[in-house]
Amino acid sequence: MGQLCSTCATGNTQIVQELVKVTGHEPGSLVYWNNAVYSSGEGTAVSAFALSGGQLSTGPVLQSGTISGGHSPTISANGNSNGLVWILSGSGSAVSLLAFDAATLRRLYTSSQLPPTPHFATQMTANGKAYVGTNISVVVYGLLSASLTVSTPTFSPAPGTYSSAQTVVLSDSTSGATVHCTIDGSVPTPSSPVCTSLTVSTTTTIKAIGVAIGLNDSAVATGTYTINPLIYQTEKLVASSSEPTFRIFSYAGFSDGVGTILDSTKPGDSVTFTLNIPSPGTYDIRVTVKQFPARSIWQMSVNGVNTGPQKDEYKATAAAAEYDLGNLTVSTGGNYAFRFTVVGKNAPATDWKMAFDYIQLIPQKASSFRSSY
Repeated sequence: MGQLCSTCATGNTQIVQELVKVTGHEPGSLVYWNNAVYSSGEGTAVSAFALSGGQLSTGPVLQSGTISGGHSPTISANGNSNGLVWILSGSGSAVSLLAFDAATLRRLYTSSQLPPTPHFATQMTANGKAYVGTNISVVVYGLLSASLTVSTPTFSPAPGTYSSAQTVVLSDSTSGATVHCTIDGSVPTPSSPVCTSLTVSTTTTIKAIGVAIGLNDSAVATGTYTINPLIYQTEKLVASSSEPTFRIFSYAGFSDGVGTILDSTKPGDSVTFTLNIPSPGTYDIRVTVKQFPARSIWQMSVNGVNTGPQKDEYKATAAAAEYDLGNLTVSTGGNYAFRFTVVGKNAPATDWKMAFDYIQLIPQKASSFRSSY
């Protein structure tokens, strides 16, 4: 209506807004749904412009992947929900019907190639079906049935309780399906990360769906992997010590009522525990001790390398305490020598002894997605 402002010497006040060359050549009409206007620039993409206060956004707020041909979009929806943008892509003997989620312009469906179709053919929808007029026929597409749904993804190894980090492989038996997953508790969507495998080293719940073009998304598969820390009761470990007496003793404050003590007498006295670590990874080392007046300061080493800060077991009254000695990274599973060596004592300490309940190795979180792209 009226003249284009850009070609008009004095302007035309009947024109409310003018957008020039924002989507390329516009081969057909625009379509409106839910405060958005959809355009199909030929050879570019379906574009959505926000409509607010009687004005369109000056550029697209959403765009689909590339389409081609001279066709107009149409909308099907249930009121303001479940909106679909339908459009024919291609020309002549190479035309397909496409459907996009109107809220995201993510492609949901691509038909097989249609018979030769008129250049300006426009699809229409009614009663759950999409109709396309070709040069020789009318082609009708119906709703998917439940049987045309991607199978539910599977996990390997199976969800359960493990004592070490696990690499979980996610797969789907539907040909061409892609698995998307989350580990933050949210429900996965086709926009979630693509997952072929991921490593879980702390207790993690994985949720996954299978997605394939032309099929309904799968049901959500959920699997929880419980990763327990490795706990080594010192009285059950193979141990060797320097000359002072190394013995098992009872203490109600310990987890199982017993622990070990080295009756150290001087700096340099030590006890070495052999721990079998089943899997490579990074572990936080925690050591539980009995604090007491007759206690020393010690340094821990693993395979001869000092690990973590020095710790003082002295306390004026008896108490169980847990010391955090920081992280240890091992490249292979196997036996490791954890040595505790007396390096000194607090001024009020009455002796040089060391007492232990258990050593705990806590796998550290290093979850990682592996995708197909």
